[in-house]
Amino acid sequence: MREWQLRERVDMPELLDEGKASIEEAHRSLADMRRLNRWLFGIWATLAPIEARICTLPKPVTVVAVATGSGQMAQRLAAWSAREWQAVRVIGVDLVLMHLQNAAVWNQREHTPNVQFVGGNGLQLPFADQSVDVITSSLFLHHLDEVALGQFFGECRRVARRGIVMSDLWRHWLPFVLYQTLEPLLVRSPVTRYDGRASFRRAYTPQEMQTIAQRTLPGVSVNLNFPSFRWVLDWWKDGK
Repeated sequence: MREWQLRERVDMPELLDEGKASIEEAHRSLADMRRLNRWLFGIWATLAPIEARICTLPKPVTVVAVATGSGQMAQRLAAWSAREWQAVRVIGVDLVLMHLQNAAVWNQREHTPNVQFVGGNGLQLPFADQSVDVITSSLFLHHLDEVALGQFFGECRRVARRGIVMSDLWRHWLPFVLYQTLEPLLVRSPVTRYDGRASFRRAYTPQEMQTIAQRTLPGVSVNLNFPSFRWVLDWWKDGK
């Protein structure tokens, strides 16, 4: 992919979204995503601001991970909260049943049976108003166009008592070149190879996301994170 191809966002389908991968291939692709999140610092970029805030909040705290996929972020947060003696309830939400089935398998491997998974659509979250503390997501927002993003942020604001922390790809040649360089080492599935390129084409820049999110989440911040080469969206109802 050439630099000019990343100048404008292009909404294009991904194989996992379209359900065009077998159960086995979907599992391999989700395993790739776990590997990429780990070695490219995606876990740290997403969870570090949440963990810092949790330490200051009254307990118990409920955190919902939307579009949880294999459940990696939910599992890592649950493991951290147990290690740090933080009373945190973690719920993973995903629309795709196959992903939830894979997440249950990884729950056993990660020894995090306390993570709860539920089926649900991010645009119609299955939670009452102000019923959870924090909503998070990783590599989900690029799947949504501007209209859907507004709807999703509205749902998050309705449900979250305290705040929202999300991270996603930066549509820029620099992280794409880094991804291409490391892809042979970290990616096993052809589904991931195809979807990875599509994801960069669909991704937003921090400035684009700031403009879109600000309409629904006044005071939101969207900042680049290094060394993950992602941007992180951070919004708290107390404005801090």
